[in-house]
Amino acid sequence: MIKKITLIGIMLFLFWISFFPEPVQDHYKVTIRFFLVLLLLLTLLNRATTKAKSIPVLDLCFWVYIFTISLSINFAENADVALAKFLIFSIPAVLIFYLFKMYFSLDNYKMVFASLAIFSTTIAIFGISELFLKKNFLYEKFIFNVFYNRFISQGRIMSTLIHPNILGSYLLTCCPFSYYFVHYRNSKAIRSLGIASFTILIIGMIFTLSRGTWLAGIIVLYIYLMKINKKRLFVIIILLLLLFSLYSQFLSNNSVLEYRFGIISLAKYLNYGHRIIKYPMTFRILSEHPFVGLGLGNYRLLFDRYFILLFNSDGRYKLSYFPDELKITDSVYLGHLGETGIIGFLGFSIFLIMLFKKIIDYIHLSEDSDIKIILPVIAFALFGLLLNMSTFDAFYWYTPMYLFWVLVGIAVAIISKKRYAKDDKAN
Repeated sequence: MIKKITLIGIMLFLFWISFFPEPVQDHYKVTIRFFLVLLLLLTLLNRATTKAKSIPVLDLCFWVYIFTISLSINFAENADVALAKFLIFSIPAVLIFYLFKMYFSLDNYKMVFASLAIFSTTIAIFGISELFLKKNFLYEKFIFNVFYNRFISQGRIMSTLIHPNILGSYLLTCCPFSYYFVHYRNSKAIRSLGIASFTILIIGMIFTLSRGTWLAGIIVLYIYLMKINKKRLFVIIILLLLLFSLYSQFLSNNSVLEYRFGIISLAKYLNYGHRIIKYPMTFRILSEHPFVGLGLGNYRLLFDRYFILLFNSDGRYKLSYFPDELKITDSVYLGHLGETGIIGFLGFSIFLIMLFKKIIDYIHLSEDSDIKIILPVIAFALFGLLLNMSTFDAFYWYTPMYLFWVLVGIAVAIISKKRYAKDDKAN
């Protein structure tokens, strides 16, 4: 009974992070923390879940990471902001990590996979409808979205997640869960639904017009096609993308496509796009605060102190001004370097390296056929999200931050609850 109640609670949490925009999630963030505490307590009460074999190394790496990013609080110029950002990040991280680590098992993974596939497909359909309706009633009638007029006029879909980049990241992360059902062995109907869901997610990703999502998706696709020996297919896809870039630049009447994907426009962006000219700023910060950085949340506050505008050959600024919304690192990894220093960055890197090492080792050593299917799904979802994180501050947005810890918790749960079959035989 307790396990079923907990499962319903987890489904509600996944529904929450999928369908409720950032302002709503922020308003009820304390309520969600109490809800996660309740789910964790219910999980602890279920004795069956507490018998799971733990992985001290990953738990240790997790706590070391949390500790390393906390160090910046004591040295931050605005310690109050740093502490607030640390609590917003660390409390859900701990609760979600241990909730999914202790609850998730080979008995309930299909329900979680199906929920993410269904939720993401619904969100993608809602986003695609923006292209035909030319509006999103959610932001016109109920929730203020500062980005709404800009993106609706550009034809970039937002759906329930307020920003195309966040939507693209979410859909990319959920693609492996839909793809899992494409190869579902026990039902043709489920396979058909899986194909439809996966196709809709791809279409939704495309119409976010998010370059970061596209790039991350291409890299994940490359790795998958190499794994199944379909190199020629990847070459064809790259050629199609090149043709699309040429079309966007020279033949399309759509100025948004030309600006975001035209081959000449992309070359210019790589020279002086707003992300590119901010990257040196992180290293200027490190020259003054190498070990613990500026402090969480302080990058935006101290942006003008460390940013140096670059000049064109004609003496004009490459970017004449930076609005407040662009005073961010646009990268989780640069964010760690700038706000938590080398120590925080190493803590994050070591945790990720150890996690993927365990995942890869377990896939190779386990003789369980389910494990060899489930873990790669989680690994591809997590890897796609991590790639996409290099192009936006994912940990300052609730949905990608929560989703990251959900995936990490699930991955650790699978590894920790079942021993290697080869080891069992040896013992």
